[in-house]
Amino acid sequence: MPRIKESPNGGNHAIIIDKFENGLVYIRDPWPIEGINKGKGVEATIKLEDFEVAWSRTGKYAFWFKK
Repeated sequence: MPRIKESPNGGNHAIIIDKFENGLVYIRDPWPIEGINKGKGVEATIKLEDFEVAWSRTGKYAFWFKK
């Protein structure tokens, strides 16, 4: 499970990548935007290039594709 950022309290935070398809990344974030125990997580579809930019900002982890 990829980690994309640190949580507000300094701990790790993870996202779930469901698939890469046609230049899009399908992700789920189990952490609600409103905070823990305040709603449901988030599902999103973003362009691969936008994901790459966001991921590179973490400065910690690499990703690659298996064909």
